[in-house]
Amino acid sequence: MTLMLKKFVICLLAVVLLQGIIFTDTASAHRMYIVQQEPGQFFVFYDGREAATMAVVTLYDEDDNILLQESVNSEGIMKYNPRRVKAVKAVADDGMGHRATYNYEVGNVAEVPIMYKLGFGLALLVFVAAFFNYRNQQKNKSNV
Repeated sequence: MTLMLKKFVICLLAVVLLQGIIFTDTASAHRMYIVQQEPGQFFVFYDGREAATMAVVTLYDEDDNILLQESVNSEGIMKYNPRRVKAVKAVADDGMGHRATYNYEVGNVAEVPIMYKLGFGLALLVFVAAFFNYRNQQKNKSNV
């Protein structure tokens, strides 16, 4: 490849990348959660504690039979009578691909904070970069 062709390919890739960055709509991924606030009451929400107003909560027994299926209200809350319905699992689904499960035996499980996940991801990237840098230095020493 000639030098002129290489420069053209690099410029073309830079323009395509720049267009991808500038003209791409931003989307924020969010997760849905279901929390039992008190016996007979669930709160369904997304990250940031925004109520999942389109969610439907389904209660199951130990054989995975549906006991009750109820939509949440405008505040993301679903209420039922816990004396009448003996459920072991509650599943919230908003119909848009978000799904959250509450297990009565386990309860609300604390999730790993986002800062720990971010730190682990960055540490992993630094480790990979250091490994390849070390390998490249060893390769250059053997060539000299």
